[in-house]
Amino acid sequence: MHLAQANPDSEERAVSRQVGRAQRREARSLYWRGWLLTDIADELALNYNTVASWKNRDRWDDDPPIKILEDRLEAKIARYLDKEPFTAGDMKIVDFLMRQMERCARHRKYSETGKEGDLNERVAARNDDKAKAKRADKRRNFLTLEQWQALLDDFHDRNFEYQELWWEHREERTRKIRKSRQVGATWYFAREALAKVAEAVLSGVGKEKLALDEVPRNQIFLSASERQALKFRREIVGWVRRVTGVELKGKIIMLDFVGQYPEDEEGEATGPALDQIGFYFLSTNSATAQGESGDLYFDEYAWVHGFAELNRVASAMTTHKIYKETYFSTPSVKTHQSYEFWSGEEWNKGRPRANQRPFDISYKTLRRGARMPDGSWQ
Repeated sequence: MHLAQANPDSEERAVSRQVGRAQRREARSLYWRGWLLTDIADELALNYNTVASWKNRDRWDDDPPIKILEDRLEAKIARYLDKEPFTAGDMKIVDFLMRQMERCARHRKYSETGKEGDLNERVAARNDDKAKAKRADKRRNFLTLEQWQALLDDFHDRNFEYQELWWEHREERTRKIRKSRQVGATWYFAREALAKVAEAVLSGVGKEKLALDEVPRNQIFLSASERQALKFRREIVGWVRRVTGVELKGKIIMLDFVGQYPEDEEGEATGPALDQIGFYFLSTNSATAQGESGDLYFDEYAWVHGFAELNRVASAMTTHKIYKETYFSTPSVKTHQSYEFWSGEEWNKGRPRANQRPFDISYKTLRRGARMPDGSWQ
């Protein structure tokens, strides 16, 4: 096999360039130590004009103090490393000088970025990706943006057509839904409540602030029994576990949004600060089913005892217009208190005859949903 012959001229030129760079750096180092140009030229056996040209071209006088300090440290480290014999004491000095070099490098990086983590290694350790991931694992009821998106995608992938119709009307002030049994309403509305939160969180990406009606809201589930109310909780916890692997905790599920939006290159959050919200699972005991405000889901309302009083309490939870009410149930009997609420009799009661309006609650009208005179969607 033929081997290429080394070119002696090329090797000499390479050595000459290395020597020139070393002399140039040594000349700069001596200048920073206070030497005059004439003394530097004599010390390094160089032409004075050459040294003066280096000084002007490389702008030695404009370099920041941190760079001058790094040069001095490098010179000291090199001197100790070339020392014979090299003792354990010398090693300690070199180790100390190397740590000072690291500090200089951090100061230089900090002057470029302004990030405290570049100046303080402890802060950097707290803010690196590994530390953030570890904290996220330990956090209670926290979901990342990616996990919120995964939940929203899975929600729509598994919905039936009629459930997507319910979703389209999620922002109605009041929804009244009559359903048949075993249509997955509990399963759907448990997921819908969390999907609305996911939608709100994701809408904040890139924004400084969300409008009051755009922020995540408390979600309240009111059922005929505690057992039924906790079924909503089981549906939510199981869904989140299946899709994201996160285990939501607490009888009341309080969602944590601190650090929800990652920081940009300048250390600024890429979304608004969000307040903590809760998922409340209540039974129809009017003494306990009050005190919270949020979006309300009233399950099997046509079967609860004392509906009129419970509905008064429930309505107090949604006083502000930003909160939404959803009533859903299988039909019961016309003598139940809820029937007047469903049929419009309650709304028309006490109104002058001229101001009363009929509620068309026929199957044909309500099959795809309709707006009633009281403003509700049925």
